[in-house]
Amino acid sequence: MRASLRLKFWVILSVCAVFFGASAEAYEFGSSGRSGRWGDPGRRGRDGSDIEISASTHTQVFRLEGENGYDGGAGESAEHAMACYQPQGGDWNLQGASGGEGGQGGGGGAGGRGGDAVIHYDDLSDLKSIVVYAPGAVGGRGASGGYGGQGCICTQSFWTKVYCNYGGWRGHYPNCRSVYYNCYDGRNGQVGSTGLNGMSGRMGTVTLVQNPKSISDERALISVGLADFSHADQVLVENLWAEHTGLHELLGSGSFVSDSYRELIEQEAQSVRLDWRASRPAEYFAEYFAQLALKKGQVSVEIPDLWTISYMASAVHSSGPNQKVWTVERAYKPQEVGSLADLGFTSQGADLRYTIRDSNALSPLIPASVHLIYKTRFFFFFWRTKYEGVVPTEFLTEEGSDYVVHVGRLPIDLDDLEGPVKAYLHVTLSLDKKSLERHFERKAKL
Repeated sequence: MRASLRLKFWVILSVCAVFFGASAEAYEFGSSGRSGRWGDPGRRGRDGSDIEISASTHTQVFRLEGENGYDGGAGESAEHAMACYQPQGGDWNLQGASGGEGGQGGGGGAGGRGGDAVIHYDDLSDLKSIVVYAPGAVGGRGASGGYGGQGCICTQSFWTKVYCNYGGWRGHYPNCRSVYYNCYDGRNGQVGSTGLNGMSGRMGTVTLVQNPKSISDERALISVGLADFSHADQVLVENLWAEHTGLHELLGSGSFVSDSYRELIEQEAQSVRLDWRASRPAEYFAEYFAQLALKKGQVSVEIPDLWTISYMASAVHSSGPNQKVWTVERAYKPQEVGSLADLGFTSQGADLRYTIRDSNALSPLIPASVHLIYKTRFFFFFWRTKYEGVVPTEFLTEEGSDYVVHVGRLPIDLDDLEGPVKAYLHVTLSLDKKSLERHFERKAKL
């Protein structure tokens, strides 16, 4: 009896050994190496100085070159795999641990730009006495990446194990098989890539201004409170420029700067007056500011957040051609717009209405558009859409402080204007360039 039990034990043990030994799964030995740290990027070079000078007959030399970009830092080399002790004679395949990845090299810093110069002059010939040296600086060099770490190396590449089981009619007849196992070297880490070189800075530029003009007089963009704007006209001044080439022929020998330059031709001034016609005075909106801009001779005025109806026109009675009048017909604060309440369905049949009430009574003043989805129930929780689209203006009216949608006049069958219904309304209020959206949903039994 005991011999029989021992026989069964060894048979089961041998079968398990053969089963697990034949598995293609590889078990890793050793500890993977740590990857290297990436190199630091190079610092950007300092830009050349910007100057504003006046030309004369005396020689003047200005060095406005940018500073070279700094080189990037080298990537750190990775660590080799550790504890690479290969177990011997195991019942499984082995895989060595990998080496770490080399750190990426840091990119070079960009070169500083050449400085820009504004030159005031009386006569173009005076520019010959000025030397402007303003090259862009060279970018820093990208650094090399770090070396990858070495993976674990197998000391025994393969081995064989023999597994036997015993059977037969009488006696023990061995049935043996050989299983081959392999060890695979760990992967070596990759070398980190080299960082990119930094870009070179641009050459400096020159702006020419003939006396007595001054670029500092420009006021092409201003912000002013509505209360102040309503009491005083605002003057905008825009510099008008011309683009030229051939600067190298105008400056003194040894100049290194862009051959293209710009020159101030003239200054255009526009006076803007506020004509406030809204029902409440401009002082009621004192916390709001108007943004005035003059660009290419065109004046624009905008009041962020404030809802207005306004327009721009040339002044009828003015002392000059460059005077504009900005008229404000209506003005509302943001919190006054969009205070809508859903009053739902009223009336029945062909006179069925859906009403949205404006608590601030602005509905006669602010136009609205409504997108309606109207559904009826035909079986328990199943609904059919009977109308979907923007409500035509003839079926959307403003009555007192209400927006009224005349649902009964829409192309919907009379039989669908009763019973359980659902309505989804998407209301959009629009005034000038501003808009606001509100959503309503209602389920009712008509």
